[in-house]
Amino acid sequence: LGVDGEQALIGKGVHYCAACDGMFYRNKTVVIAGGGNTAAADALILSRICKKVIVVHRRDTLKATKIYHEPLMKTENIEFLWDNEIVTLLHNEKLTGIRTRNVKTGEESTLACDGVFVSVGRKPSTELVKDQITIDPAGYIIADESTCTNIPGVFAVGDVRTKALRQGVTAVADGATAPLSEMKENIKKWLKPILFTAGGALVGLAYYYFVGCSTGACPLTSNPFITMAYMGFIGWLLSGVFGKGCSGSCNMQ
Repeated sequence: LGVDGEQALIGKGVHYCAACDGMFYRNKTVVIAGGGNTAAADALILSRICKKVIVVHRRDTLKATKIYHEPLMKTENIEFLWDNEIVTLLHNEKLTGIRTRNVKTGEESTLACDGVFVSVGRKPSTELVKDQITIDPAGYIIADESTCTNIPGVFAVGDVRTKALRQGVTAVADGATAPLSEMKENIKKWLKPILFTAGGALVGLAYYYFVGCSTGACPLTSNPFITMAYMGFIGWLLSGVFGKGCSGSCNMQ
């Protein structure tokens, strides 16, 4: 909202997640700030819990998708305060109400309520990495369910990544998934050089015994261990050429 006292009242009447905090307001009166899809969905959620839900929107119509309009209008305990914005949060230790201002007339009015749910949309905090990691038009980090990003070794966890649902439980799930993805990536990172090195050593051993240089005429194969070491080194070098990047589920091209 950007009004005075908002930060101090978080958890004391000001909330940002109806699904998370709505149960604290059973049979009480709450205000929803916003008019988009988030606000519409939150209003329907809270209407099943609260005594009254008042949607405060700075326009005279909803921005929400039309599929929301009919259910909202038919719900008896949802009311609308059009052309208004919240300018002041009234409170003692906790929120007691709000003061709104009509954006067309400038007239201010006071409205008593027990809680305010800010549903004006979300802005992900991804400014720090926007020039390094691939981000979608809405500002979220592009990552799949493995939490892998386009950069090997970098994982996006929680609400900052692209996902269908942003709740505490999904963020916790990301936190459990990311270490597993990191472990898989590290296994791939270290397993490839080992396999290439071992493969090179086996090729060298086969070369020593089957090509016919075991007599010592060929300096490279005068000793099987030297041959294995040499070919193993070649395999290790090749692993750096063919084993780059994050493969499998982490390949976010």
